[in-house]
Amino acid sequence: MKVIVVSHGSYARGLVDTVQMIAGKQEDLEAFGLEPEESVDKILDMFTRTRNNTDFVNIVKKMKFV
Repeated sequence: MKVIVVSHGSYARGLVDTVQMIAGKQEDLEAFGLEPEESVDKILDMFTRTRNNTDFVNIVKKMKFV
């Protein structure tokens, strides 16, 4: 199962880095962070390209769409 962590800024990357520091490299764990100069469309595009027809869980944290 693929786990994708999504957040504003570097929060998702920090969370994934912490998990991998404790549990070792996780092949099916990815992080996407939306920076202030980026659009939601960019992160949706990255997410769509990544999920490759497998079962997945999408964890959304600290992201607000207005």
